[in-house]
Amino acid sequence: MPLVTLPHALRPRAAYVFCRALSIVIGVMLSAPAVRAQSIDSLTAALGSSALLVRASAVESLNRLPVSALPSATRDALIALLEREATGTQPVDPEATADDDEAWGEYIIGLAEVVQQLGDSRALRGLCLLGIQTSRSAQEYVASFGAQAIAPLREAWSTKPTSRPSVITTLALVAKSADSTTRLVVLQTLLAPDDTFPIAIADAAIAGNLFGLVPFLDSLARAPDLSPIAQGALQEAADTLRPQLTSIPAPQLLAEYEGLLAAICHNASGALQGYCESSENGIENSAKHLLASSAQHVQQGFTNQARQELEQVVARTVNAVSAGTLTAWQGIVIITGLQQVIARL
Repeated sequence: MPLVTLPHALRPRAAYVFCRALSIVIGVMLSAPAVRAQSIDSLTAALGSSALLVRASAVESLNRLPVSALPSATRDALIALLEREATGTQPVDPEATADDDEAWGEYIIGLAEVVQQLGDSRALRGLCLLGIQTSRSAQEYVASFGAQAIAPLREAWSTKPTSRPSVITTLALVAKSADSTTRLVVLQTLLAPDDTFPIAIADAAIAGNLFGLVPFLDSLARAPDLSPIAQGALQEAADTLRPQLTSIPAPQLLAEYEGLLAAICHNASGALQGYCESSENGIENSAKHLLASSAQHVQQGFTNQARQELEQVVARTVNAVSAGTLTAWQGIVIITGLQQVIARL
């Protein structure tokens, strides 16, 4: 009777790789330092193989070792491999078939996991381009880099459309703990796109504790062109964050929308700058000025004046969306949010 019964679905090539991987794992488990070192060297070399299943077996074996046991050459090889996979520069395995798709997915998950455990900032680009699609843990790890993560996340957004939902969630995690300047840049990125990825927005709102988006989530959840699953996710996110929205005093709530408007207006130019900062005949009537003035009037107890100014901002925002100065997404965030504040005054 054989010691190992191979799955019947394995092809001869895969069976060979399976046996080879098994021998590698057994070698790694041996306690003699020289043998262990030799095994790690073999695994490191296997990371450069053109065969998908060979690379996958090496990653799986390395993932079983403590990070402290991995020499610098192995760490370098793992980081380089993740970046090659993330950028599409890893040579394609000529023998790979559609049957290997599941193996590739598991391999990428394992690769992102072991690279994340290295705690090396050189891996940030590969994790942004690919790793964040594998787990929330990877998203949280990338978010821990704060402002340093913004550029590679933007690269992921522009070059890898399939990563956009994960980018949205990761940016929200960055915003949750970032300093005010970084938060401004992150929120600007989050509020910029037209395509909304509703389920990702719902996840991001909760992940980043963005309670100011509750009115927006409510509005989006009622969109007739969304699937019931997306509508449910949006409504669940809104309901999760609603207690914070309803309990916060009007001045602090208004400050939240001042922050969102500041993010939209950050480094504005052209028509957007006109919406954000314009004046007529020396009279400041821009959205930012009106919002700041209304906040001051709320603090002073002049709620009627504050309400009138907020209504002016809403009207200007409606016009800006109609003119294409603001995206529909940006407009709904500001309009629904300020309507919530007006109802409180």
